[in-house]
Amino acid sequence: MSLGITGFSSGQLRNYNYTRVIWSAVRRRSYENRRLPTVAIFLLHHVFFFFFFFFFFPPSFFFILLLFLLLLHLPPPPPPPSPLPPSPLFLHLPFTPPPSPPSPSSLPPPPSSSSFFSTSPLLLLHFPPPPTFSSSSPPSSFFFFFRQLQILLVCILSCLLFLYLFFFFFFFFFSFFPFFFLLLFF
Repeated sequence: MSLGITGFSSGQLRNYNYTRVIWSAVRRRSYENRRLPTVAIFLLHHVFFFFFFFFFFPPSFFFILLLFLLLLHLPPPPPPPSPLPPSPLFLHLPFTPPPSPPSPSSLPPPPSSSSFFSTSPLLLLHFPPPPTFSSSSPPSSFFFFFRQLQILLVCILSCLLFLYLFFFFFFFFFSFFPFFFLLLFF
């Protein structure tokens, strides 16, 4: 009966657990070849790990994060068009003039120096205070929705960045530690 690459016959492979057979073969080859296969397997694993996480994933991730940070500094939306005069087709209908703009005295006062944004320079860097709108150009609802969406996306990307760094150092430590631990017994 011919021996395979592991040095066991087919009958032995049927009687033994495959994991135990492969692991014993790796240990025997490691003894014979001065630990070369085991060391090579671990080194190839970590080379692939470093190349994948350092040269493939972070550039695209940080590019998306930078893109959304730049989107935070978009200019305010253009003012809505002025109301059109009544069409001649509807002259028989009563015309209601548009409401007059509020007077400057009725507008709320500007934010004081002790506001939330002025006391938080980090938030001011990423989330500048919303632009002030004049009475002739009221803000659109889409602008506020888009701004809330930007803040939500930046928070999500920041959490993903934290998880990426956490799992990277977690797997880095727990993948190298067994390697040095196994070298003590091989």
